[in-house]
Amino acid sequence: FGLWDQNQRTLFLARDRLGEKPLYYAGLGDGTILFASELKALLPYPGLRRDLDPLAIEDYFAFGYVPEPRSIYRAIRKLPPGHFLLRQRGAPSAPPVCYWDIPGGNPLSGSAERLGAELIDRLREAVAMRLIAEVPLGAFLSGGVDSSAVVAMMAEIQASGNGAAVNTCSVGFVEPEFDETTYADLVARRYRTVHQYSRVRTEHFELLDRLGTLYDEPFADSSALPTYQVCQMARQRVTVALSGDGGDEALAGYRRYQWHLQEDRWRRFLP
Repeated sequence: FGLWDQNQRTLFLARDRLGEKPLYYAGLGDGTILFASELKALLPYPGLRRDLDPLAIEDYFAFGYVPEPRSIYRAIRKLPPGHFLLRQRGAPSAPPVCYWDIPGGNPLSGSAERLGAELIDRLREAVAMRLIAEVPLGAFLSGGVDSSAVVAMMAEIQASGNGAAVNTCSVGFVEPEFDETTYADLVARRYRTVHQYSRVRTEHFELLDRLGTLYDEPFADSSALPTYQVCQMARQRVTVALSGDGGDEALAGYRRYQWHLQEDRWRRFLP
């Protein structure tokens, strides 16, 4: 969000702690500051240069996307998660300030049973907070551990509240080796959700142009195609959908993390 202090002639920009929403900004030579939650909102402004940033292109080929603080354009920046920016008229430009970060260095103690119970309690609390809405709610259900846990919590909370069934959506693939709808169906039956799914075909190339206008920047995640389709399908019944995105990152669920840990142990023996 942005706040303009008319008395102090100061602009305050802030982004949420985990970066759920983007915040693009650009400072022009005449003191003008542009900001928006989408890159495309800044581009029509006259005088904004569209020179590509070579380092951003390099980042894209390394990571598959353009991470903060760069954008694909040299003149436009992205405010990193957990940061704020202060700009006062007539004063030198100050860099973004980090106001929040994930605390580290304090390992948890306790039995696996106690920590497991605390994890479930925190997950239940997080899901319950996001069910406070005045619009129809649903969930993306892939059949994996993350989204299945979210759906389980939603079903438990709604059963004890208004008793409504959870709306769930899944996308599958024609190729059996990539299709996980069997697991999603198991979870949907287990929690008696109102479930619907569709299948992605390999020839759905017509979505690429559409995705280019949505992401604004080069984005190489192949899951963007099925994600768009499951959002499109969910929007027919719900306005807000919860997902299990980020569970593997938070709980080190990817195999690459285990491999990295093993490699790091071996590196300690090297001079």
